[in-house]
Amino acid sequence: MSEEKPRRDWIFPLMMPAEICIGLSGVQYKYKVSKAHAILLMITEGLYKEGLINQEDYEKLRSKYSQTLIENLEKETLSINVQVKTAKVEVKKSTIEVSEPKKRPDYSKMSLEELEKLLNHLRDIGDTSEAQFVAFAIKQKLAEKGVKT
Repeated sequence: MSEEKPRRDWIFPLMMPAEICIGLSGVQYKYKVSKAHAILLMITEGLYKEGLINQEDYEKLRSKYSQTLIENLEKETLSINVQVKTAKVEVKKSTIEVSEPKKRPDYSKMSLEELEKLLNHLRDIGDTSEAQFVAFAIKQKLAEKGVKT
């Protein structure tokens, strides 16, 4: 006899059009909240505006979902600090070294043959992102020569 899984009616996988995703990005930026909180905040606003939730629930949910990521991070940090002190665990800080970004060569100054060799080499080593830049430079060189691609 198999065990029945509990229902999860509150989980909704949702495909959104690009226009809504862009709007939600604006909400994330404006309120400095996560994507999930931006979605829930806008749903809360819409439900309240339509009169489908009462003011008390609206204010509680609005407060919850408009907390900034920094406020949430501070709460999590406080929680972690309490756990660390209680468990008497020492945490060593580590440093992260950031290197300068790799400078891309000026492909416009390379010959068509050099670009083709470089493109083949990049494909051989599996560097697909840089290969796209080289392929674009080749396409531009061919266009300059009047070759349609």
